[in-house]
Amino acid sequence: MGDALRADGDPVGAAVFYRRAHDLEPDDLAPLLGMANAAAATGQHDAAAALFRQVLARDPGNAAARLGYGRTLLAMHQPATARAELRAALDADPADPRAALALGVAAELDGDPEAARAVYRDGLRHNPNHVLLRNNLALSLMIAGDTDQAIDILDQLAQTLDGGARVRQNLALANALAGHDDQARAIAAQDLRGAALDARLSFFQQLRSLDGPRLAEAVMSLRAPHALASVSTDHFSLTAPAPVFAELHTTHLASPEAVAVDERPRLPMTADVPPASVVAPVH
Repeated sequence: MGDALRADGDPVGAAVFYRRAHDLEPDDLAPLLGMANAAAATGQHDAAAALFRQVLARDPGNAAARLGYGRTLLAMHQPATARAELRAALDADPADPRAALALGVAAELDGDPEAARAVYRDGLRHNPNHVLLRNNLALSLMIAGDTDQAIDILDQLAQTLDGGARVRQNLALANALAGHDDQARAIAAQDLRGAALDARLSFFQQLRSLDGPRLAEAVMSLRAPHALASVSTDHFSLTAPAPVFAELHTTHLASPEAVAVDERPRLPMTADVPPASVVAPVH
């Protein structure tokens, strides 16, 4: 019942159910883990972290708790600590794209983009068609200055049924960073018109004016409601069309409004952190 409520978008109701179940069966870890996930879903990160630690103290090999704890630490802006937990979760199930996405984002935020790309690529060996893994890899390459490879990945992805506005806007951004202004406008115009389109393109130009480290910081701080810590709790990525990374906000860039995009499954860039967007501010 608690899992069903959480899946239906009612983490508060789920928390009530899990608490009652835990009171009845205090030795059963499932309600305790449910309470932790519900707390994380409602942004109660300190409470969630404490509950995940309780589960792990009694069951250190619980991969679901490691993943939830790592995502929560990431939402608390502790990427270095999160990496250890997420690495343990991914080692327990190397084919889990949620763990790969979360670990990749944590590595990016921890200043280790090469490790992030290695995680994404390994995740794609297990899940070659995973949209968020491909998107995050492209964004990481884009930040590193490899816009050609980023464009290639995003262009292929945009032509699939799973592409969507977010991928198209990331593709537009990659073209803008590469100096392909006409292509960037044509791609962005598929989802934006008039003043909204002009604002988006102006924002792209602001990003292009930044050097490597500042560009990485800006893109990593883009935020949209959905994937990473949405992350409906199942994906870390970054609802507006844009980069899929973390939960920070950039204060030195003016950004246009995000285009509302209803994409399934919901954040998480990342696990449980909402997906990022090209509108300044990712989770």
